[in-house]
Amino acid sequence: MKFYTILVILVLLNAFFIISNNNLSMNSKDNVNKFISLYFDWFKKVGSNTARISGEVIKLRWVPDSSSKSLNNS
Repeated sequence: MKFYTILVILVLLNAFFIISNNNLSMNSKDNVNKFISLYFDWFKKVGSNTARISGEVIKLRWVPDSSSKSLNNS
């Protein structure tokens, strides 16, 4: 339940930032459409960045070299 609460808060905060940074008044249909466009563009960027970061993480070597010395040898 905490996860969903945090997720909703983050989504709402982002929506408020988009509205305030673009000086959008949500009284007009044009501004609402612009907000929706900006919000989904942001959401696509988040997905793209997540995919890029995941790809870089997958490329990393997570297994230590077998030729490295053991920490027990002193």
